[in-house]
Amino acid sequence: MTPNYSNDPARYSPFVAWAGIEFTEVGQGKAKAKIAIRPEMLNSVGVTHGGIYTSLADTCAGGALATLKAPEEFFVTTDFHCAYFKATTEGDLVAEAEVIHRGKSIANVDVRVLHEGNLVSRASVTFAIRVRR
Repeated sequence: MTPNYSNDPARYSPFVAWAGIEFTEVGQGKAKAKIAIRPEMLNSVGVTHGGIYTSLADTCAGGALATLKAPEEFFVTTDFHCAYFKATTEGDLVAEAEVIHRGKSIANVDVRVLHEGNLVSRASVTFAIRVRR
């Protein structure tokens, strides 16, 4: 399946639909997305698996960057750093992403992940920007 690299971040990756990630706001270099924590997302000690936090953060970061790309461009994550502050077990995780640098070939995006308004994780994402030939 060829991904749709349109400026609609909810459509650029089949992973978004599969994971149940919903974009709630998308604007110039910014995005907000959420995911409902489901029982199958918990790890062996009964808290949300860290991969859920990172998947939401990476997807939301990509959504923010997608608002700033040209139609012939695509991008891939090249570096991802995440800090976890608090465990969760239920409810929604909400990510807020903002592009802090958009160069010709590299972009950097900061992401905050919230649960019930409290910061539970923070990520810094670097993307390589390429032109489709």
